[in-house]
Amino acid sequence: MHHQTTRPASISPVDKSCDEGVTAPVRSGRLLRSSVAAVALAVALAGCTANPESRIADYATSTRTMEQGGNSLLSLAETMAADGDHAAAVPVFRRAHARDPNAAEPLVGLGRSLMALGQVAAAEHAFRDAVDRDDNDPDALAGLGSALVRLNRPEAAIALFEDALRIDFDHGEATRGLALALDMTGQHDAAIATYEQALDRDSEDLKLRNNYGLSLALFGESDAGVRVLEDVLRDDRAGPSQRQNMALAYVLAGNERDAVRMIAIDQDTRTVGQTLDYFRIIKMLAPEDRLAALVAGTTPPKQDTTRPANRSYDNDAETRVETARRIVGLDVEQVVEDPFPEPAPMPEPEPEPAPHEDADLSGIPLMAPGEGWSLQIAAYRKASQLVAGWKLLREKYFSIIGDLEPRRTEIDFGDRPEKPNGFFYRLNAGPLTSLEEATEKCRQMRDLGADCWVRPPEEDENAAPTPELFQ
Repeated sequence: MHHQTTRPASISPVDKSCDEGVTAPVRSGRLLRSSVAAVALAVALAGCTANPESRIADYATSTRTMEQGGNSLLSLAETMAADGDHAAAVPVFRRAHARDPNAAEPLVGLGRSLMALGQVAAAEHAFRDAVDRDDNDPDALAGLGSALVRLNRPEAAIALFEDALRIDFDHGEATRGLALALDMTGQHDAAIATYEQALDRDSEDLKLRNNYGLSLALFGESDAGVRVLEDVLRDDRAGPSQRQNMALAYVLAGNERDAVRMIAIDQDTRTVGQTLDYFRIIKMLAPEDRLAALVAGTTPPKQDTTRPANRSYDNDAETRVETARRIVGLDVEQVVEDPFPEPAPMPEPEPEPAPHEDADLSGIPLMAPGEGWSLQIAAYRKASQLVAGWKLLREKYFSIIGDLEPRRTEIDFGDRPEKPNGFFYRLNAGPLTSLEEATEKCRQMRDLGADCWVRPPEEDENAAPTPELFQ
């Protein structure tokens, strides 16, 4: 079998997300997915670290050590990914691919980490390259199918999942992905049959049970879905995604009281009301439209997992699991002792954005101090120009910066009479491991007529003026 893997004309960054961080579904007037969108596509990875960028500054040293010792770069990248350090793992996976360009495995790992970061279009590109190298690799086939589902192309994903399952009958990601894609294409009975057949083989698969329960709830069998998801939450492995899916099932079943209490385990009082409103909107949709809204909606921004999410509970996973168990186990008489007797108040209106903040920039994060060498390739007055500029420049100079990540820095020169003056977003591509590598890529950009300025790892944004980019 051979799968057509034409490279998309352009790949635009997607907002970063973190499965272990639950976010408010409303920001700047636009609907965002809650963590319920983890419904079948989350790669089986460890929880996100408090600061995924913390290891990026160290990865170059680790990479050189492994290269000198003859060890596997792939092992280093997989260790970073298993620790949740996907931002650090991505460039190491790319180096592993450069060392062994004919292997599919580094590209599969790259795709999974990009998916974990919410960069789904770039992940699709990596998975397609992996399938090109080995179209009998079930991980590559399932990964590409998962990316296509996240991009709202479930019809194309079904054949990929089926091919993966022909190779590996018990492939978990392919099984969950196939059931989800069937649901998204109106084949709910076939999806339920897929879930139940898989659960007959492995009744302990937590993600499979979670997705089965949510599928029942979304397609009108809310009571049955609630029973399945309540059983899921009695499992020690249940986390924020399962708790928020439980909350959605409660809303679909008309039980907003327990929904509020479940949401509040992982969110603060301001975002509880936002999430509840989002779930109410999902409930108003036709069953066949609910999954598309959850899976193909806007990815939420990354949550700051270093702060406790709820005033009543500390940031301890075991405490949260026990709290969820207590909620799903309450009978009618116990409800009067509810510590969350009233729904959370609605949030205050968001402040008006500054004139230049006219687009969502969560897909182009701020450059972290010490993140590594990078290339500054443009500067813009508006956020919308920055987003469009990255898409255009990445496509135009794909052979040079196609494997790099977008980063931004912000600087305001104020009202001074000389130029440059005013506010600018600077667009950077990186990180790179050395000055030599950055200089060479910058030379290639300049040879093609592009602006380029080498940015060192630095903490002070104002320390690196780039006057030619403002002329």
